[in-house]
Amino acid sequence: MVRNEQKAKICFENIDDKFFKLHVQDVSLPLTITDKVDYIIHAASQASPKYYGIDPVGTLNANVLGTINLLEFAKKNTIKSFLYFSSGEVYGQLSEDQIPINENSYGYLDPTNIRSCYAESKRMGENICVSFHHQFGINVKIARPFHTYGPGMALDDGRVFADFVNCIINKNDINLNSDGNSFRCFCYLSDATIGFIK
Repeated sequence: MVRNEQKAKICFENIDDKFFKLHVQDVSLPLTITDKVDYIIHAASQASPKYYGIDPVGTLNANVLGTINLLEFAKKNTIKSFLYFSSGEVYGQLSEDQIPINENSYGYLDPTNIRSCYAESKRMGENICVSFHHQFGINVKIARPFHTYGPGMALDDGRVFADFVNCIINKNDINLNSDGNSFRCFCYLSDATIGFIK
């Protein structure tokens, strides 16, 4: 399911058509799918901070309404499994004693900060998944990827790895917008996908 058919056709141009079909619609609207579906992988969300400020409602819609719509579909169609792509952003701002992070480490999120639209709606998406599992027995799984990068990422995406590659390709200096002391774990898309599917 995609919102932008033209962009999706470019992303998925090498996939065999007999095993793949695009369904064009916004996940935050009631679903119009009539095909048999066994597995749902919900990865629809604006994941770049570049978009949080200009379209916070769109970010919320995919993570909250989209998750509800897909789980309602899963409930009606008795799917085998549902995978929700959350985010490492759900951990919020952690204190030094909470690092390294474990699954139960949750820090502060300011609900009045526009940038929190992503992390807060990802947290809510997780709770929606758990609630549908608890009440309706839907087999849900939640993944919290951190900083995944790879082919198909737009050079103007706004995240650090795209910015670095853009600078390298255009032979520009790499400028850090911090004191350089931050540390992040980055995971290449194909490596991450192996973990998601297992």
